[in-house]
Amino acid sequence: MKQKKRKVYVIYPNGKVDRTRSLFLVKVYPKITPGSEIYVPAKPARERMNAQGWIGLATSISTLAIIIRTLLP
Repeated sequence: MKQKKRKVYVIYPNGKVDRTRSLFLVKVYPKITPGSEIYVPAKPARERMNAQGWIGLATSISTLAIIIRTLLP
């Protein structure tokens, strides 16, 4: 299972929550102290497109192209 690194956050023992921030393309990471809990959410599993989906997509795109071609002079 892949993880979302950009959504990582830390919960400190005192209850404070801190996350990774980006400041002008520079990442600012939270400090890790003893007793802190680190959470890295998992990415949801993606469904791959089957043959029926590809055929439907190709049909839609070709139909759109034909409509545009017939509307242009």
